[in-house]
Amino acid sequence: EIRKELQVRLKTAEDYLQRGMLVEASREFRMALSIDPENEPIREQLKELERRLATKRSVVNDIRTAIASLQFENALQLWDRTPQDLRDEALARQIEHLRTVVVPSLKLCEKGEQYEEQGRLEEAQASFQDALQLDGNCERARQGLADADRKIHRIEVMLKEGYEHSLKQD
Repeated sequence: EIRKELQVRLKTAEDYLQRGMLVEASREFRMALSIDPENEPIREQLKELERRLATKRSVVNDIRTAIASLQFENALQLWDRTPQDLRDEALARQIEHLRTVVVPSLKLCEKGEQYEEQGRLEEAQASFQDALQLDGNCERARQGLADADRKIHRIEVMLKEGYEHSLKQD
């Protein structure tokens, strides 16, 4: 009966491993080891699995730290270098959002800021508007667009005042 229970636990653990469910597999290996504490192959598999889990926690922590410190491109690079079986599913959705929305929006913001520095205000406006279309929550794009709009408005006011002053002089 004990041997049967051990085989069931080992089969379940292997199934979990194949599906990438490392925590569950680790739990099953621990239970199997508690049934047969002298089984060295199970002990070695558990050690290897615990090492992989520690690596996964470390990588996930590094990626979350990069995201929290707004180093999005670094977070994407870390994710891309991470082996498939060590990736966290909850983090996968956030990484996909970074890859498809946040990073492209920030690149458009950088482009808009460059245009604004060069005095190409209409192009800056367009770039900031594109960034907002990608990510409506991008405060950097919203602020950049407001700044570009203010500068354009100020230029128009100054041109109008200059024109009126020129007419008065004539």
